[in-house]
Amino acid sequence: MKSISSDQGKSRKRVVVDTSVLISATLTDGPYRRLIRELINSDFEICIPQEVIIEYQRIVSEPKFKKYEPLFTEIFTELKKSSIILPPAKNKKYLIEGSKEDEGIINCCAENGVHYLISYDIKTVGKYNGLEVIVANEFYARFISN
Repeated sequence: MKSISSDQGKSRKRVVVDTSVLISATLTDGPYRRLIRELINSDFEICIPQEVIIEYQRIVSEPKFKKYEPLFTEIFTELKKSSIILPPAKNKKYLIEGSKEDEGIINCCAENGVHYLISYDIKTVGKYNGLEVIVANEFYARFISN
């Protein structure tokens, strides 16, 4: 796991994968898991906001996910090895109605120079000062499948 520094990531596009996409990638060996593996081996600089780590750990600790614990650990450990951990946003520039978690993640991404936030939530899709929130299948079609 790398920590952020001011000169990192200037030449590579930064990408964040939302918690819901990470959970889906763990639960099924399908397109979301394939996306995570492709990202790890891509030219993108993967970033993980601290908010995503906290939310991910909270969700995977629920009793209904107990049987998936080894897989959650394996996938998240693999992702963290090739990622930069982002600190929470200092300022709340964007207010996202209905989700404090999404609001924190979007503000963190915008403040830390992230180019793409891959989300499962179509309600947050859009542009936020250089940050594009994009659904996973569109990101895959635009950047990975070529």
